[in-house]
Amino acid sequence: MTLQSSSPASTVPGLKSKTVLPGCFDRIIWEAAFSELGEALKANRQTLDESRRTTACDFSVFDFIAPSENVLSDILASLLDPEGKHGQSDRFLRSLLAKVAPKRVTESGDLVVVREALTYTNPKNPRRIDIVATFHGFTLAIETKKYAKEQKNQIADYCDHLERIAGANFCLIFLTRAGEMPESIPRERADALIKAGQLVLLSWKPGVSAWLEASMQDCPAPKIRHFLEDFQTYIDAYLEAQQAEDTYAEEPAR
Repeated sequence: MTLQSSSPASTVPGLKSKTVLPGCFDRIIWEAAFSELGEALKANRQTLDESRRTTACDFSVFDFIAPSENVLSDILASLLDPEGKHGQSDRFLRSLLAKVAPKRVTESGDLVVVREALTYTNPKNPRRIDIVATFHGFTLAIETKKYAKEQKNQIADYCDHLERIAGANFCLIFLTRAGEMPESIPRERADALIKAGQLVLLSWKPGVSAWLEASMQDCPAPKIRHFLEDFQTYIDAYLEAQQAEDTYAEEPAR
């Protein structure tokens, strides 16, 4: 007596022209499947190894320094300084101004960039702004936040100082992970400053990341382009890690 299966022959997904009769999915088929998978993985590994050899795509100086808020501010201040060792004149400053204060994109003669600039007009409660750049009667200030929280009245005090030294000709960039609204200044005043272009809420991504991308365009120095690419990659990786931590923290206990 001959037994016949009620199921038709079939083709195994992922295999090249391997038709399998019902009930015959045996070790030979599994070996063929894993052989093809192994060949694909080997080819992919060879491609990756060649990319690493020719571009060092996985290497970044930021893997070794894990920059703090102060180091990040040092990097930003150095890029904004036309006399910086990057040798790119005011390329980075003009690119940032085009993003946050387009009406101020002018020649940057007599530019002075100061780190940890003292708010000397308030001697009773002096503070230090991370970066202050002054040129042509205009003052650009940056307060960077990576992990640290705002201090009481911090941004309000910064704006008070900037108004005393520059009148209406200033822009304070509040740089945070996602471009958050500052909590250390009354909301009504913050809204008015934002409307006037005197307070800008900037995110690390896409804000700073997009600025770095624009700054890389036509930059003639390969060393600087590579540094900016690494900086951009670090920002992206930092934000992804922070978002993962937030997701974990928000998950309910089980």
